[in-house]
Amino acid sequence: MQTSTQNNEIPFQQVYQLVSMFSIEQQLIIAEHIKKQALAAKWNQFMRTMPCVELELSDEEIVAEIKAVRNGK
Repeated sequence: MQTSTQNNEIPFQQVYQLVSMFSIEQQLIIAEHIKKQALAAKWNQFMRTMPCVELELSDEEIVAEIKAVRNGK
């Protein structure tokens, strides 16, 4: 399904009335699709705010951190 990047300013009530014409099962499919798209957009927005810093840890350092946590240190 293609999505348009344009905002045509369709009133929410009109969209709601259109969706309510579908069966309950179809409404749930539409809702799930919208939820997935919204969460993906929100995640991408969040990720753009995060710095792209990769830690360079060796395998030995990772094992030492795990052991320290397990030993309560």
